[in-house]
Amino acid sequence: MYKLSGFLLLTLSLLSCKQQMEPGQIYRGILILGSEVSDFRDCEAADLKYWVIDETGSLDEAYSQVAQEEYEAVYVEIEAIREAAPALGYAGERDGQMRIKKISRIEKLNRENDCMPLTLNQSDSMLLVAPSSTYPVFADSGLAGLYERYLDLKGALVAGDETMANKSARALHAIASKYPVMQPFSQRLSETNDLGQQRSLFAELNAVFIPLLRKRPPLAGKVFLFASKEAVPRYWLASEARINNPYDGSKENAEFVEILGQKDTGVE
Repeated sequence: MYKLSGFLLLTLSLLSCKQQMEPGQIYRGILILGSEVSDFRDCEAADLKYWVIDETGSLDEAYSQVAQEEYEAVYVEIEAIREAAPALGYAGERDGQMRIKKISRIEKLNRENDCMPLTLNQSDSMLLVAPSSTYPVFADSGLAGLYERYLDLKGALVAGDETMANKSARALHAIASKYPVMQPFSQRLSETNDLGQQRSLFAELNAVFIPLLRKRPPLAGKVFLFASKEAVPRYWLASEARINNPYDGSKENAEFVEILGQKDTGVE
């Protein structure tokens, strides 16, 4: 009996140690941290972008010792577990997420360690197709909150989650009181749980929200405007220059139009 109990304790102990260790794979790449930004680009797949989840508890401090300011790109070597991106939230705008288990190396970018040289000297064309490394910053804090709730709603519609879309719409409507032009649309969105109606009303919401952001564009960061490839295009906004169509959930059925705050293309 004692031998069996000892065996079980040993087995449980080994399993516990194995669960605590959770060894990950080694990745090399570029890291950018800042307000609402926690991004990693893998040297082996530069076109992919991952949301970072720090499980070491020391990433922020290590980053601050190397970077002179927020949103500065630095080189890192990490041990991490790569996962699929969640359906909602900022991480949902990425290609996946990285759970960091160990930071092996972190240092300023230079010609030797920069596996993506464009990060040292980006061209205008690269900036058009790359995600913004800086989350949009607005002079009006109310507008900033409205945009965040808008992104939550858009993410729910991309995922086809009508329950989460209704919850996000109600949160957006609560903030929209400062912007009377938004209220009729946000209220109707908050009152329906039908996905088809939510997507139709979202198009109507954009018809007033996009002009609002044209008049009050971000002071920093980018807001990307997209249009669906339909006979009558439907528009939406994003903080990433990648397609996540809230009207059908696709990643193809749309085209990039412009960056708000830059030269107006005349899209209404």
